Amino acid sequence: MFRIGYSLARGKGIPIDIEGGYKHLISAAKEGHIFALREISLLDIKGHRGNIRRVTGILMILFSIFLGVIISFKDRYSDRLRA
Repeated sequence: MFRIGYSLARGKGIPIDIEGGYKHLISAAKEGHIFALREISLLDIKGHRGNIRRVTGILMILFSIFLGVIISFKDRYSDRLRA
């Protein structure tokens, strides 16, 4: 789900589709994918979902970094950390 969402949001090999990208990235983030959470927050910081989400995007990227560090200390080979 992460790869599809990332490709759609960034236009990697296909036309950019922010809405579709968000859909797949949110699905991957709900499964605990750290990089999906990071991509959602970066898109929010850029303002793709409005100005209010820019503030929450900053908080969410800090949370994803913190969560990534915690998970890497627990299990450095976790599937949640794979890009």
